[in-house]
Amino acid sequence: MKKMLSSLLVLSILSGCMGDEFNTDLLVDDVNVNAGVAIPLAKTSVTMEDILSDQTDMVKYDGENIILFQENDSLEYVGINDFFRLSASSVDLSVPFVAFNTQPSYAATEELTFSIPNAEVYEMELNYRLSASGSNLEEPLLLTVAIPVSNVSGAVREVVIEVYNGQTTVQSFAGDRISLLQNKVDLGLSVQPLYGGANYSTSIGNVTLTIDELSLNYVKGTMDENQVTMDEGIYELDFDVLKDIPGDIEFADPQLSIIVDNATPFMGEIAAGLSGRLNDGSIMPLSSEPFTIDGADSGEEVKRSRHILTSANSNVSSFIAKTPEQLNYGGILTLNPGGVYGDEVELFDEDRIYIGYGFEVPLELRLNAALDEEVVELGDIDMIDDLTKGNIVITSVNSLPIGASATIDFYEEQSASIIETMNIDMVKPALVNAEGKVSEAVESIVEVTLTDKQIESLKAASELRVRVQLNTSDYEKGQMVIFQRQNALEMQLGIRGKIEYNN
Repeated sequence: MKKMLSSLLVLSILSGCMGDEFNTDLLVDDVNVNAGVAIPLAKTSVTMEDILSDQTDMVKYDGENIILFQENDSLEYVGINDFFRLSASSVDLSVPFVAFNTQPSYAATEELTFSIPNAEVYEMELNYRLSASGSNLEEPLLLTVAIPVSNVSGAVREVVIEVYNGQTTVQSFAGDRISLLQNKVDLGLSVQPLYGGANYSTSIGNVTLTIDELSLNYVKGTMDENQVTMDEGIYELDFDVLKDIPGDIEFADPQLSIIVDNATPFMGEIAAGLSGRLNDGSIMPLSSEPFTIDGADSGEEVKRSRHILTSANSNVSSFIAKTPEQLNYGGILTLNPGGVYGDEVELFDEDRIYIGYGFEVPLELRLNAALDEEVVELGDIDMIDDLTKGNIVITSVNSLPIGASATIDFYEEQSASIIETMNIDMVKPALVNAEGKVSEAVESIVEVTLTDKQIESLKAASELRVRVQLNTSDYEKGQMVIFQRQNALEMQLGIRGKIEYNN
């Protein structure tokens, strides 16, 4: 948008359009001087489509209407490790060392319980880590752990670990298929002295076995209502075309979509937490009521739900008007609310719920804005020194629904001061109909006669400092205007006057 405004005002090309390209015939001929000269300052001819040509990834067209958009449909996801939040209890084995005086080993069966909130798992494919440590051991032990799994020969994974006092020994495993009963599995444990001594005392040693770093690849089971906290994250908003809009801007119908792709059969409800980080570092909340998402039907790979924030159900219009640099997101997902879906499910790691965001901002708006000051260097325009009479002439044919006026300060470098100020109506906005679409281009010739004092100030000035005020068509009537792809501006700015050479 800043490029659009700069193109409108020709401030971005003031030094790039001198010379033969400037059509002096478009300037007013009669400025009441005997001998004249045309001093070109600027020229432009541009359509909205030209202006937005380097924003092709952010612009789409609905016929002639322009829509700015940005979408990422898979910023975050929740999956089986969020739904089935596994943790496991440690297993403690008491070791009566005296038993080794009469037998080579000591064996026991211990129950390993998995904590799985709001769910029961019958089978899972698991990545995990086993850790073993000892205390009060008369001698280091050799621990054998038998884990019932279906993906190894004999349906039992045997893990052998050396156990020492005050030390932890670790082994990791991936892809083991484990069956559970009431979220429990029986482990076979066997210990024997590492060095095979004799005459052990009646002391009782302890071996602690821990299973952690649990990660599911597959799960079969049932799940009740389950609440998942979605990770907080940041979505970089890349609307440079909007970012530098100054002043008061009001969009007619911007939209933000929360896009959810659900590959599970569970319905859900999302209470999104959204806010934006503005250019000044402040945070602006974006309101959103909780919304439901559909579960995938049998035979359906994924179900897409889209919750759209509009001016009717949120503050998205004022949010977009502030053009935040980032969207901060997070929230709470309630999966299977009310436990309605009670069937057994089989889910793999790729069966996820993806959450993304999309913006659509039609260029339908009201604008009352003061642009940042721009500078026109005068040092290279030698004819100004010989100017005795002159008019500033601006000719334009405008089918953009926006107009501009300017305040021009004559800045004198030696005194570091403003020595003259002028106010000029530069471009009149196009006429629009009740819908806000341009109904008629407006041709205008703006001519400002320079006084003798202003001419002397122009000669003394090293630069012109231009402050521009923009207003969309019929702004004071509350009219929203629609920018369309072929809306255009042709404009020339120059000085027509009389010069006297002082050789």
